[in-house]
Amino acid sequence: MKEIKYMLKDRPSPSIFRVTFNRPEKLNAFNFEMYEELTQLLDEAEDDDDVKVIILRGAGKSFGSGQDLAQVGFVYGFGDSKDERRPSIRRRLSIDRKWAAHYARYSECSKITVAQVHGHCLGTHFELMTTSDFVIAADDASIGHPGLRLVGPGLEFNLATWMWTIGMRLAKEMMFTGRVLSGKEAAELHVVNKSVPADQLDDEVMKLANTLSLMPADGVVMAKEALRMVLDRKSTR
Repeated sequence: MKEIKYMLKDRPSPSIFRVTFNRPEKLNAFNFEMYEELTQLLDEAEDDDDVKVIILRGAGKSFGSGQDLAQVGFVYGFGDSKDERRPSIRRRLSIDRKWAAHYARYSECSKITVAQVHGHCLGTHFELMTTSDFVIAADDASIGHPGLRLVGPGLEFNLATWMWTIGMRLAKEMMFTGRVLSGKEAAELHVVNKSVPADQLDDEVMKLANTLSLMPADGVVMAKEALRMVLDRKSTR
């Protein structure tokens, strides 16, 4: 197994596995290594039959500010001194597909996933939030994906989850206007399950996680699988 550099893991209880994004100096901006690390930690949690709930949270001031823009242009091929041509659509889509696979991996996790959102929740972190089974946010969190207004969507797995979790009307508004919601607004619009004052966030998330962990482990897996089958069936129509 590779060394985990940008995330922390802990077990508040035997049935709860908590992952903390740990680049607070960068507002937990996701670099490419972090996608791999999250998948590795998901594999670890899923292989443990005692784990029923996975919590995602961020260290420092934010859940996360999205993709690390210092890497984005170069991975697509912009600024590559070895090739002066504009990167092909094929190359750019191949990168998007790789990222989409990580979102799909999280979405299809057999454990119950909970996003603990505070501060910025933008871009990549917004996508992880909408893919989570439950979301508890701080009242003053900033939630959205303004990057889609600036550069347009790529081959984003999570665009589909926008439609399922926040609805077509609001999804279009956020996509085309760059609207960012507060945690309180997000709760009122049913984008998140609940918002609370920031100083109550930890306790509220643990309260939810402890309640969820009372469900039988086999029941968690079967419920997640049943929901996935419904979404797969819906997406093929």
